[in-house]
Amino acid sequence: MRSLWLICAVISIGCGELSNLRDAYEGITERFVVSAVYVGVEDREDVDLTEIGLSTQVTSYLSDAAEISEVNNGSLSGLDVQLTTGSFGQSSFVDVGDGQYELDAFDGLAYTPAESAIIEAVYQGTKRSISVKTPVTADVDVYPIVEVGDPVIVDLNGQGFDAMLVVLIDVESASVVYSNEPSDVVGLIEMTHPYGYHLSSHDESGLDMVVEVPGEAIDRAGTYLLGVAGLNLSDPASYQDINILLSSFMAGRFTFVRLCTPQWESACE
Repeated sequence: MRSLWLICAVISIGCGELSNLRDAYEGITERFVVSAVYVGVEDREDVDLTEIGLSTQVTSYLSDAAEISEVNNGSLSGLDVQLTTGSFGQSSFVDVGDGQYELDAFDGLAYTPAESAIIEAVYQGTKRSISVKTPVTADVDVYPIVEVGDPVIVDLNGQGFDAMLVVLIDVESASVVYSNEPSDVVGLIEMTHPYGYHLSSHDESGLDMVVEVPGEAIDRAGTYLLGVAGLNLSDPASYQDINILLSSFMAGRFTFVRLCTPQWESACE
């Protein structure tokens, strides 16, 4: 089963702020845009995460665009796109249409921390590439007992991540009851360029790495799985023949913490 992992902002921005970055790169002429995310998923014995669309996966969007308003109409399909990592080797992405390319665990992909993941493609006769260093799993410190209707605070401050993805799963129904993913690729681009610059260029001390899962997500007594992925972003200085204004490659791996309401406290022991 293939799933789509897109990332929602820990920091929310709008197109007006992204235009500030465009002003800083007035001389950019390269139009090849790569917006990609590589998410690893830890195996669980209590829930088959693949049944709800969660598996280790790389999703990449390719487009020909000079600015964010052109991204959706400029999608590029039919290209030979490669992923290379030290542990996985090299393999071609599956073209799923509308500029979207995927590889996942069913293709043999396994997330390995502390290695470079490189996406390469040839467009208009030029080889283009973007890379990211895969981070280790986040250290998630959350109290496992939670009341129905209470929010859950996830704090990754001080761990060196650029962003985070959070998901909450109802174990009994094996369904996602909260996720902070954006609705489209434009949301992904906006997330990686807050306040008019690329997120990875920002001083970590100025980022508030906190996500609040709203209380309404825990709407009944039972057990839940809280999934958290701390994310690293690609360094724009390493981009080869791509649009530095709009492109980014994110990577991180989900770790899961079991949460229980008081009536189910024994399940969290």
